[in-house]
Order: sequence, then C-alpha cells, then structure tokens
Amino acid sequence: MTRTAIRPLTAGLIAILGLLLSGCSFNAASAEPPTTAGPSPTADAGTAEDLKVGDCLNDAELSGIVTSVPVVPCEQPHDSEAYAEFDLDEGPYPGSDAIVARGDAGCVEAFAAFVGIPYNESKLAYSYYQPTESSWPQGDRRILCELFDPTSQTTGTLKGAAR
Repeated sequence: MTRTAIRPLTAGLIAILGLLLSGCSFNAASAEPPTTAGPSPTADAGTAEDLKVGDCLNDAELSGIVTSVPVVPCEQPHDSEAYAEFDLDEGPYPGSDAIVARGDAGCVEAFAAFVGIPYNESKLAYSYYQPTESSWPQGDRRILCELFDPTSQTTGTLKGAAR
C-alpha cells in the first residue's frame, strides 16, 4: 500500500505529493506529521493490510511503500487514527492520479462525519493508505483514511473533536 498525506497549508489549499511505487505505500504532502521518538513499548507492528478503522498508529515517520505499521492503544499518545475505509472499483489499474483523486475525495467526504466539522474548517489533517500498481493484481483496492493533528501527537480518539 502507499500512504498519502494531505495537510492544510492555507485555508482551502491542499497539497499532494504522490509517492507511488509498489506494494502498499504512503503518499505524503509537503508538511510532515509530528515525529515521534519511536513506537510505544506496547506498539504492535501490524501489516498495512491488517489495519482497520479505529486503529491508532505511530506512523509519522513512514513514507513510500509500507509493509508494517506500529499500532498502539488509542489511550496512549499516537500519531494518527484510522477513521474510514472504502474500496476502489474493480477493473484494470486506474493509475496513480486516479487513485489519489479518489482517495482525496473519499477521505474528505468521510472527514466531517467523523470529526464533526468539514475538512476545510479543521486544524486536523488526513492521510491515507492506498493500493499501488504492484498490489493491484493481488486484489488490493482499499483506501484507509487516517487523521492526525499536524502539530503534535494525540491521546484518545479524534471522533467528534470538531477542531
């Protein structure tokens, strides 16, 4: 999978840098999520394919192709929280631009329902894990949206945070 990060640079402006290689990867925008000193001692490094909505992650330093992601209890400080997922349509690989466009649209659409305010009014940011050209033939169609505070780690869920 590829991880794609979208962060607010100015009101109404979204910057995207697609880092699509092979496998499961992460795309990152120009602003970086908060860095951590490393995963929590109780972090469980799960595979990117096993991540699910509700997981809290210490993945700020991950980029490009991702195979393992530190999952921590949400009660502990963490970098991001998986808040939505959806599958892309079957068929031939649509290309990285089409996947990024669909990932952005789907994650922004789900953002307000989870956070409580629209993305363009929020101080929070989102990113997502997406299929790549090499994972597509194995049936990888999932976009997993995650949200984070670009200034620091969070503790607990951001569901209903309205910020």
